Amino acid sequence: MPETDSRPLVLLVDDEQAVVDAVSRNLRKDFRVVTACGAQNGLRAMAAHDRFDLVMTDLHMPNIGGGEFLEILSERYPDVPRILFTGDTDPVEVDDILRSVEVYDVLFKPLETEVIRDRVRAAIEHFQTRRKLEQRFQA
Repeated sequence: MPETDSRPLVLLVDDEQAVVDAVSRNLRKDFRVVTACGAQNGLRAMAAHDRFDLVMTDLHMPNIGGGEFLEILSERYPDVPRILFTGDTDPVEVDDILRSVEVYDVLFKPLETEVIRDRVRAAIEHFQTRRKLEQRFQA
């Protein structure tokens, strides 16, 4: 019987392939990673998998931007934690998004290797603990 990989499953979405490649290479040490170049491909990936433990997305992407992508995720997959990352330092735009959707964390580019893994790990642990508590109190 084949072994199953029990590492958390992360969806990484960005329109820049170089960013997708670099960040996914970093995350693959601790997580299973599915990548999507652009929000539309991110939505396809969400539909194709049973469950992601976390979605990490860029803010600025063509067609469907990160804010709109997060809104769609919030409606369709409300229990999946989300991390937003951006090279934009405009606090107003980031603040507007944070007012409209729940985001566990915001990371600013350039993304540091250890910071990414630590924040992703913390987000997943936080939401796993929250799910366990919710299940315990619903029983």
